[in-house]
Amino acid sequence: MPREAFRRIRTPVARRIWRDACLVAGGVGLILLAFLVWVGFTEKNWGSLRFGGDYDYCMNLARAWLHDGSYFHANQLVSGPHDWLWGDVVYPPVALWLFVPFSFLPPELWYGIPFAVIAAAMWRLRPALWAWALIPLLLVSPEAVTELLSGNPLIWVVAILFASVAWGSPASLILFKPSLLPFGLFGLNRRAWWLGVGLVALLTLPFADLTVTWVRVLLDTHGRLNPMYNIEEFPYVAIPLVAWAGSSRFRTARLAQLLDAWTAPSQAEPDPAPGAV
Repeated sequence: MPREAFRRIRTPVARRIWRDACLVAGGVGLILLAFLVWVGFTEKNWGSLRFGGDYDYCMNLARAWLHDGSYFHANQLVSGPHDWLWGDVVYPPVALWLFVPFSFLPPELWYGIPFAVIAAAMWRLRPALWAWALIPLLLVSPEAVTELLSGNPLIWVVAILFASVAWGSPASLILFKPSLLPFGLFGLNRRAWWLGVGLVALLTLPFADLTVTWVRVLLDTHGRLNPMYNIEEFPYVAIPLVAWAGSSRFRTARLAQLLDAWTAPSQAEPDPAPGAV
């Protein structure tokens, strides 16, 4: 684009239009999100939505394992291919390192810790207005609302990714939920990422037998080894990457600078002096 045409785009009117469009998009996203939460608690067709439902599920897994060492349901241990039933265990046993401690702690911490990490990361990143507008839109889905309110471990995945983009901690810790592996590859070129892989491998050792059983269970369960079976979660798991892309700390590409050029004040460049190159 010629320089003069780019200057015309960066007029105060264009900046105001861009700002207002972001505000409208963000406002629409918040309204739709509030509507989905209201529908989720009032409509019968969302009867499976219960505040803390997934949290209770994870704590029951931890308590059953502490009680008698059981982890999988009886129908999952039947040899041969079988269909997945609602409530069947698909988390690798290494997730017990997360579930077991919280079975002794107040449930408020299950929600409070990851949301505190997310808030601190957003404060550090300070994403641009366009990122703030996009984030509510990524949450507008029944699946996102259900998993958020029910305390699904996905909130910990998002917190881990937020910590990675904000402070450089290993995103490879996301591997406790392998279906979200693409997001766990963030920072693959960092030493911390490989340290995280080593930590996950080390924490898996005490559950070696259960892990072998888990692999067999997944092989026997139809559709559970499909890497895209959780694809509906991808939009809201990508929220940390959106905040990272919109942050002034994002230095690995020109996306944030190009988008900020629409809102940054334009400065007239002086005419070159006669004879200057």
